[in-house]
Amino acid sequence: MTTRKPIRPPITPVDVRSDSGFEVIVIHTDTRAASRALKMAAELAAGLTMTVRLLVPQIVPDPLPGNAPSVPVKFTERRFREFVSTVNSDVEVQICLGRDKQQILEFALRPHSLVMLGASRAWWPTPERRLARRLEQRGHRVIFI
Repeated sequence: MTTRKPIRPPITPVDVRSDSGFEVIVIHTDTRAASRALKMAAELAAGLTMTVRLLVPQIVPDPLPGNAPSVPVKFTERRFREFVSTVNSDVEVQICLGRDKQQILEFALRPHSLVMLGASRAWWPTPERRLARRLEQRGHRVIFI
């Protein structure tokens, strides 16, 4: 008989999400794709009272303590702050630590969130397309860039 590990909630995010009104969330899956999605989100937010949030899920492997990922959080934070500085818009960076990407996203996304995902064109199901499908099944609105 095998025992399953209990499902643990993701580790607390580094940056707390804003409680302001409408927001667009760009999920970082790939740097090039996230860059395209971030620029599109910034264009969409221009002139509107809307927040753009870059959500960076960071997986912490099981042997490590939950608050000590293999890549230091300060390094990741600095890297993504430089990354969003290329966009001429105010972008919040939220780094979420957890053991499982799906749990991180369930914790970090409000119900019925507007999510932008960037991906390359392909005729086969890419990880980004599968992620988009799962998010849509959970009631989120996904814009694919």
